Amino acid sequence: IGIWLVNPPPMVASLASLLLISMLIDRTCSGLISAIHAHGRIMLHEVLNSVVWVAGLAIGWHLIAHCGMSILVVAWVRMSIIVILIVQRVFLWKFQLGFAVRPWLFGFLVPSVFAIVASMGVGYLLRCKMNPSFIRLVVCTVAQVLVMSVLSYRFVLSYEDRAFVRERLLVLAARLKGAR
Repeated sequence: IGIWLVNPPPMVASLASLLLISMLIDRTCSGLISAIHAHGRIMLHEVLNSVVWVAGLAIGWHLIAHCGMSILVVAWVRMSIIVILIVQRVFLWKFQLGFAVRPWLFGFLVPSVFAIVASMGVGYLLRCKMNPSFIRLVVCTVAQVLVMSVLSYRFVLSYEDRAFVRERLLVLAARLKGAR
């Protein structure tokens, strides 16, 4: 908190801790609740989701409390959990629902990863070239969002999806023009 606020108020750390704890409790309970309410072919998937989320919380807690690792390890554990859940969903799609994985993999996942890596690269290059300031934060964020948007539009969306986006943007532009 001291990074953003030079002299943070005394209760900010306590408030931030309470918010983090409530988010952890919510994340734990929401996974369990969805597993309880699941029925049919999706039940195994929801139960596995809940187990992975709770295990991730336990692993993160163990790495921080008992191994003395940084709080950043929680972000890495969370990203690992998301990757595990994506793989689990792909297996669910393929084996339980008969979904073709290859078109999804090469039509969505690979282009998405490309867009993410490219936008992160642009942000990193700008970060290295500019002096630390609020302007650098804004420029890096805007550049990453723009690069991600353009690459996602071009490589991730199908022709039909791009046509839909163009149509919605034209409708929005007409509304904004009419509002003047």
